[in-house]
Amino acid sequence: MPDDEKKERRALAKHQLRWEAVELVRGQFKGHPLNRERKVLGDAIWEEAAKLVADTDAKAGADMVRKSYYLIRDAGGMDATLQSYRREVEVRARRHKNNLG
Repeated sequence: MPDDEKKERRALAKHQLRWEAVELVRGQFKGHPLNRERKVLGDAIWEEAAKLVADTDAKAGADMVRKSYYLIRDAGGMDATLQSYRREVEVRARRHKNNLG
């Protein structure tokens, strides 16, 4: 496997862990031991999810957790693939470039 693909796969895995942390904070994984029963509202969701990934390779602040969540959500959520992840990264890069120029 080429080094670039290895990097992409590692990045995808980190984003997916952050997405999952947000879903756990939102109580979306019934039966999971970390699933939250109490509602977390507003921007506190991102902070709580950041705490869940604090001791992992996906460690990130609340803002990065939020960005990862939307990236993976748009790439297919639980069903996100490397291909759909690449597509969403490209969409965001294009959007960013267009907003700068």
